[in-house]
Amino acid sequence: MGEIAKNSYVSPPTGALDITIIKDAQPRVEMTLDLGIPNFTVFSLKIPLVEDQPQAMSGLIAEAVHALLDEVASFMISMEFEDEIIVEIYATVLAAFKGMSGEADSSKEQDKTGADPTAKTFEGTFNLPESFVNETQRKVVTGATKIKRAPKVRHIELTYSPKPKTTVDDTARVIRQYRNRSLKQQGRPMYVVVYNVHGKPTGTLAIGPGFKNRLLQLTKRAAVEFIPPMSFPDEQTLKVGLLPPGIPKTISVGNMTYLPEAVAGHDIALYHGPQDYLVKFPDGRSAIFPGRPTFRLMRRLNFPVPRNRFKWTILPPPEPEESIKPEEQAALKPENQTTQSVVKE
Repeated sequence: MGEIAKNSYVSPPTGALDITIIKDAQPRVEMTLDLGIPNFTVFSLKIPLVEDQPQAMSGLIAEAVHALLDEVASFMISMEFEDEIIVEIYATVLAAFKGMSGEADSSKEQDKTGADPTAKTFEGTFNLPESFVNETQRKVVTGATKIKRAPKVRHIELTYSPKPKTTVDDTARVIRQYRNRSLKQQGRPMYVVVYNVHGKPTGTLAIGPGFKNRLLQLTKRAAVEFIPPMSFPDEQTLKVGLLPPGIPKTISVGNMTYLPEAVAGHDIALYHGPQDYLVKFPDGRSAIFPGRPTFRLMRRLNFPVPRNRFKWTILPPPEPEESIKPEEQAALKPENQTTQSVVKE
């Protein structure tokens, strides 16, 4: 007869969260979380202890518990646990931690003569959800071939020793560096929603290789949003009237159409026409120049240009929905254009 494989395990009814505070030559806090998972019986984390800052360390220990639970959630995601079960076990352990108090100190039960004054352990127990036990049976015990990232020992030791004395900021930095690293190692990809300068979402990007380059491209493409085109019967009306805030898609003066070419600073845009250039200023005024204007020239002519050293930033080519209308294209043809004199003061 062949051998019969036993694909089951006996789960303990409760899980345990132990927090040990050790005050010796190297003060530290050690945390262990036992969920009764085969081959992953203990998730542990170690952080430095600042003895003279008890109130600050209390908050840092709570943050370290969240970091340890993030590691548990990362493991469960890599094993393809159901999302509801991940949230349930996260909330169960967190509730057990919040329910800890001085009564949970195991050193109180020991004889004072035999107790170790350098170590203090707090024990917290909680009932393991039945759904978590059943999912562990399916994903870990009988589904071991699906493990994507499963080292035999899931032990985290966070240390920091550039100075002889550890501060609260050192401990906080070590914990937060680990949390960022843990998020990038999750089994499923994470996405970031990108917003433009106007607060509107422009798309999503997956965290991974080339993330920064794609982010720069997406924000640069969405940095300028055009408003509807503006039209003036002649140049005199253009000088008298004021343009609304924003950058018009096109500006028409008589039978001349000016297209946006570059921007600079806040609400300053350069338009290029068939024969000359047009500049739209932040206060709504606009002016026509016979050649490409410089900021020095515009300041000398008393136009509202800040003294900062702005440079023209060339705009990318318009997208299909921002293409020129047929009537605007017709206005740009040589046969439809007439000579217009421009008088500069």
